[in-house]
Amino acid sequence: MKKYIFTGIYLTIYSLFVLVILELIFPFTINRFPLKLHSILGRGVDILGQTSKNSVIPKDYMAITGDSYAVGLGDWKREQVKGSFFSSPPFQSTHILHKKTKQDVVTFGKMGSGSIQPVVEMISTFDYLNSLWAFQLDKPKRILVYFYEGNDIYDNITDIFLRFDKNGYDRKLFYNNVYYEKFMSEVFLEKDPLA
Repeated sequence: MKKYIFTGIYLTIYSLFVLVILELIFPFTINRFPLKLHSILGRGVDILGQTSKNSVIPKDYMAITGDSYAVGLGDWKREQVKGSFFSSPPFQSTHILHKKTKQDVVTFGKMGSGSIQPVVEMISTFDYLNSLWAFQLDKPKRILVYFYEGNDIYDNITDIFLRFDKNGYDRKLFYNNVYYEKFMSEVFLEKDPLA
């Protein structure tokens, strides 16, 4: 019985030691994570796993935001994911911009959204990353917002109307500039948990 107790204690201590080492190493190697595993990094931290920058923490960088086009979903990514399990090849416009400009480029895009929500979420992601012990992310030097007229107008209007209704605003006053500014200030800047 003592043998099993000592084995259990040994395994517990060893496991904690390995977890501490991984916790210390992971933040500095996150950009070496294989493309196939980026989805398990979690929203926010996945920004640091992107390979369109020179290091884990981007410096003097351009931020891209928008819908699935900004995320880089599509045929190019599908083809690249079929490759080696351990690779992180280029698969989206951030890689093209990084190669052409030699500047760090990261995307804060969000699949299935218009162009408003990803901009608000970019702010919350930025704040979240800066709350973690290992990361201090400067503000981007430039922000490029992807806008796809095919569905972003509809998605943006739907998002705004839902927020109008949810927060008790009168849709008849939607086009009143003063009323609309009040709505934007109160709902997007003061009440929205993402802001």
